[in-house]
Parts: sequence; C-alpha cells; structure tokens
Amino acid sequence: MTWFKVDDRLWGHPKWLATPIRARALWATAGSWSAGMGTDGRIPRHVIAVFGHNTKDASALVESGLWREVKDGWRFHGWEEFQPDAASEKARRNAASDGGAMGNHVRWHVARNISVPSCGFCSGDIAPESGGDRGGDSPPNPPDPTRPDTRSDVVVSPSVVGDGDQSQIVQFRTRETRSLGLGGNA
Repeated sequence: MTWFKVDDRLWGHPKWLATPIRARALWATAGSWSAGMGTDGRIPRHVIAVFGHNTKDASALVESGLWREVKDGWRFHGWEEFQPDAASEKARRNAASDGGAMGNHVRWHVARNISVPSCGFCSGDIAPESGGDRGGDSPPNPPDPTRPDTRSDVVVSPSVVGDGDQSQIVQFRTRETRSLGLGGNA
C-alpha cells in the first residue's frame, strides 16, 4: 500500500492558509490518487472532474503555490522532495511480495518436507535470495496463545502465585524440564 505523506504542520503553512477549502480538498484527494496510481505528483486534466472539482479549484492551488501547471494538467510542488517516487514504491512492493512468497514456501513446503511441482521455489525456477528464514528447527510461526499447543513433546502445567491485587507469576513446565530434574508436575 502506498501512502500520500502530509506534513503534520500543514494546517498552519501560509500556502495552505491562502488556499480555499474546496481547493484543499482537491489537493488531498489528488495527492492520494497520485500516490496510489504512481504518477509522481502529476494530475491529468480529466481527473479533476472525477474528484468532483473543476479547473477553478486547480487554479487556486497553482495560485497558492501548492501546484504548478504543466502541459497535460498539473503537478504537485515539491512532490519529489516529500513523496517516494513510483519506481521506488514499485520495487518496495515487489520485494515485499517476493518475501511473502518465500515465507509461504518455507511455511507450507519446507517445514512439512514436501515438494510442490507448481511452486517456483520447489521446482528451482525461482532461486531464493541469500539470508532470511529457511525453515530451521524453530516453528514456522510464533505460537498463537489462543490455541493449545498440540505438540507431543510439551506438556504445559501452569502454576499461579499471588492473589487478588498482587501481580500473578505464571510458570510453565515441560517434559524436558521434568526429565532434567528441574521440576514439573505433568
């Protein structure tokens, strides 16, 4: 997801204060649109009407210095200084997507010791990049406290110390601690 970044001091900036309310609404809507569409701050003329605005609102933004007029519409003043460019955002999204695909491969294939022919990682069509989790001895996901641990090597027996107003201390003992002579009453 791409974000249109707005300075938290915008409300008091002289350019903003000099801009009519309708034009401010256009500025915010067009900024969100441009970030989402990856236009690097360029707003084509035809888009203004889609947002429920007109060229008068756009002209007010130019007059206050928030936009500048270009050949096919308008462009945000300072976009490249305050917003990430579309190419960088696309690369960031692709990297996140690739990382998610690798994580799914590790979780569903490596951890279960299976090979799926349609998986690019299993078939070798996609080479994993160096680093990252490759599904070692640790569980693929952090434990979910709302579900019981069903692993046969762990028996959980809580001991609660304290009463009412005092904080409670909960200790968990496993079969491993019992077999090492460290206690446990499971």
